[in-house]
Amino acid sequence: MVQRIGSAAFATAERVLVIMGYAQVISGMVTYTGICRDSYINGCLAHLIKGGIFWCYGLFTFARFLGSFSELGWAWNRSPRMEHIPTAEFVESFLIFTYGITNTWMERFGAQPGDPFSTKQIQHISIAVMFWFAGLIGMGIESKTIRNWLATPSANLATENDKDLTLPASYRASFNPFPALVIGVTGLAMAAHAQVYLFQVQIHILWGQLLAGAALLRCLTYFFLWLSPPSSVLPSRPPTEALASFFLACGGLMFQLSTEEINLAAMRRGHDDKMMFLNFAVAVTCFVFCWVLAVVTFKAWLKVREGKKSELRSAPAVTA
Repeated sequence: MVQRIGSAAFATAERVLVIMGYAQVISGMVTYTGICRDSYINGCLAHLIKGGIFWCYGLFTFARFLGSFSELGWAWNRSPRMEHIPTAEFVESFLIFTYGITNTWMERFGAQPGDPFSTKQIQHISIAVMFWFAGLIGMGIESKTIRNWLATPSANLATENDKDLTLPASYRASFNPFPALVIGVTGLAMAAHAQVYLFQVQIHILWGQLLAGAALLRCLTYFFLWLSPPSSVLPSRPPTEALASFFLACGGLMFQLSTEEINLAAMRRGHDDKMMFLNFAVAVTCFVFCWVLAVVTFKAWLKVREGKKSELRSAPAVTA
């Protein structure tokens, strides 16, 4: 048990290093450019951190599409292990819940005690509360205990040998729509977010639509998997998830680029062109996806190589 916990902690720490490295790059850019100062700090932090979350979410989803975490059943495949491993949708719901329950209170940063709630604060707090409770619902749906409880009334009416007690094929996969619902509603809401300048509105519409598109593609994934649930331990690689991951990552990057100081700087220099911003985000996303593909492929090659070495070491020696 201790060894398993240690291995899980080490594997988690290894993957968190990627996120920490990205955070360090963003911090370096902020320090170098001198943004996020004075009255801009709260809005700047909100855009960079929240956009970074969607960016990393997109990279994580693309890695799942490539086959990462297939040993946990997170690559839209049947888990090869029989242990009680949480589903990827449970992890997504937990992160959404954590995001919401913390961000609910952060929206009042900078406000004085007794200050009335502004329209923008109510908008953002409402979204955070949606994350909070939708995440709770998502975790509840993924709980096998709760699902067994909900199935008890019908199960009690069947006899022990009743073939109706056979688990349906849909039980082989998770079809939890709440993570997609949260992302989609967030995208649609932020696409309608009022801004001071038209260019800011246009940028918000772009990344809002990208997030909404990612949610729609995730729903299509569930639709096709519902028709034919995964029956193999090998990654199924639904093409809708390749597109959804790209929309998530690109939307997250556009979210970061919608920071007020960046938009104002672009307007002052005559670069307030939404196509330029979108093309830049698409290009960077494609470049980083190539990096993810290279890293995942290299890891897979190392595993194959290590497997061959293990076979050679375990093979009996041939005597003359």
